[in-house]
Amino acid sequence: MLAAADLKGAANGSQAAVLGDSWYAFAESADSEHDAAGYRSRAAFWYTRAVADLKGFAKSRIEKRLGEMQDALAAAAEQA
Repeated sequence: MLAAADLKGAANGSQAAVLGDSWYAFAESADSEHDAAGYRSRAAFWYTRAVADLKGFAKSRIEKRLGEMQDALAAAAEQA
């Protein structure tokens, strides 16, 4: 289960990226936007930990996703 893997943690950037991807995917199937926001927050936590250890395409992909998530948060804040 994802929560158990989250509690176990990640030994390196690649594992942290996998956890981030898992939370991000879980957010896509959330029942509510409130739940999805929480799951995306967890994804951002793991992506932030991953990015320092990654290189090349993997790093670029995570940085892009973090940027998209920040943009979405800013847009939601403007609507509030």
